[in-house]
Amino acid sequence: MRQLLVAYLEREDDVRVIGVAQSGEEFRTLLDGERPDAVVLDLGLPDSRGLDLLLHVQATSPGTAVVVFSGDSVSRRGGAMTMLGADAFIEKPDIALLHRTIVAVVARRRRGFR
Repeated sequence: MRQLLVAYLEREDDVRVIGVAQSGEEFRTLLDGERPDAVVLDLGLPDSRGLDLLLHVQATSPGTAVVVFSGDSVSRRGGAMTMLGADAFIEKPDIALLHRTIVAVVARRRRGFR
């Protein structure tokens, strides 16, 4: 599924994929020194609850759009994440919707809107 998302995003002219994390620690490492336009935060990463990664992005990469992607059909977690600053919540496995959402939130952020 991750490779499909990367393939979708790499078709965009102005999107650069810096990596795909398999764990919360790898996610933090990928962000080290980077200022991406957007990150996809998978709440299913091992060694992370999701909220800690959202707070990490907000602290280290202000202005980065955060799209939460979760297989958790109970959207309370996603709703809580958007209340805490995530730009969008998408339920798995809708990769096409995730792709469109990433493109939209990046465009919105580039125009100066949150």
